[in-house]
Amino acid sequence: MEEKDKKLDLLRELIRNLLKEIFKLRKIDYIIIHHTATDRDTTTFQSINNGHKKRWNGKTKSSLGYYCGYTYFIDGSGHIWQARLDTEEGAHTRGYNRRTIGIGMAGHFDREKPSKGQLNALQELLEDKMRIYGLKKSKIKLHSDFSATACPGKNMREWIHLF
Repeated sequence: MEEKDKKLDLLRELIRNLLKEIFKLRKIDYIIIHHTATDRDTTTFQSINNGHKKRWNGKTKSSLGYYCGYTYFIDGSGHIWQARLDTEEGAHTRGYNRRTIGIGMAGHFDREKPSKGQLNALQELLEDKMRIYGLKKSKIKLHSDFSATACPGKNMREWIHLF
């Protein structure tokens, strides 16, 4: 391993440890997975942000300037958008927006499957957040665990159970 790579690894570990200490200030109980119930390949972060702004009359604006109620949004290509700081209350699961991280995925996973890019991004994001917050896999939940909904769809449910 080159000296530059060693320094980058050391820096990454330092940042992870620093973030872990910072986020101890806010306990995270669960990470909650959602789907948008829209077309996977045409649903954009901007469309979800605008839809949530309209749905909640602009009352959900995050400190990052977005209205999206999810903490993170993964589009059809697997790009991860951060809509809120992990420390901010979300607007994704009624009664469970505090002390949770909401991850919204573009798609209707009763009709279609998540893309490989989405699943790779989700796995990386979940593993990172689990490490930072000291969460076990049992703390990864589906929207349907908290509400009478099919969200995030049968095809996402299968993947989560295998995760």
